[in-house]
Amino acid sequence: MVDPAAGMLTTRAREAFERKDFLLAHDLYEKAVEKLGLDVALSLSLCACCAALHRWEGALAAAQQLLSQAGNGLQAQQAIQFEQRRTAAYETWLKRRSQQEAASAQQREAEVQASAGARITQQLRAAEQALLQEKMENLWEDDATDDLPPAPENLPTRQGPEVSKAAGDALQLLGLNYAADQHAIRRAYFTAAASSHPDKGGTAEAFVAVQRAYQQALSALPKPQSAQSVEPCPSGLSKSIGRSWARSINGDAGTNVWKQKLLF
Repeated sequence: MVDPAAGMLTTRAREAFERKDFLLAHDLYEKAVEKLGLDVALSLSLCACCAALHRWEGALAAAQQLLSQAGNGLQAQQAIQFEQRRTAAYETWLKRRSQQEAASAQQREAEVQASAGARITQQLRAAEQALLQEKMENLWEDDATDDLPPAPENLPTRQGPEVSKAAGDALQLLGLNYAADQHAIRRAYFTAAASSHPDKGGTAEAFVAVQRAYQQALSALPKPQSAQSVEPCPSGLSKSIGRSWARSINGDAGTNVWKQKLLF
């Protein structure tokens, strides 16, 4: 009579094998063999579990044991042949899978190298494009600024004799800058002399200071190439201003006095 507990073990082992829990199924079949003894069905089930767990030596040992117990039974021989064919098929499949994995690994490596090469090429092209763009911008700036006047900080310095501090003070007294020429100095002198003359409410010190400033400003001017004497003051303007002021103050007799005071 079959032990119900042993039958339950075989049922649980078969369910575990269907769930592909081959390790649990193998343990349950071994417990069933201990209770029921080794028969053809249990030997075949143990062979299947060992094959599923890649325990090929265990599967062949179970088949050999079944063959020795069953004699030359056809079912035992078929079980051994079945396990041998399954082992050969598995080895063939394992070899093919190894080859496919190696080919896939080589392909992935080639793709990675190609991707890295493409990325490096793209980076080099981007760097070359940026360098070319920078060169074009610099070239455009050079072309755009060729016809422009120089910036104030790039203007050439004025060539000529240095102006002394006394000449600078003289120009400042006359209300002029360092770029004033001879005509500007004359006009400024006439205006300052007219306003600082004692007859017009000025003082003698201020009038003499204007005359000295005029002489110093003229001496600071660049010397002309041809030696020409520079008149201290034009005679025409001295007559127009001097005579009118002299007549208004001293009459006709004051003209000579005005000329002497202006040092004409």
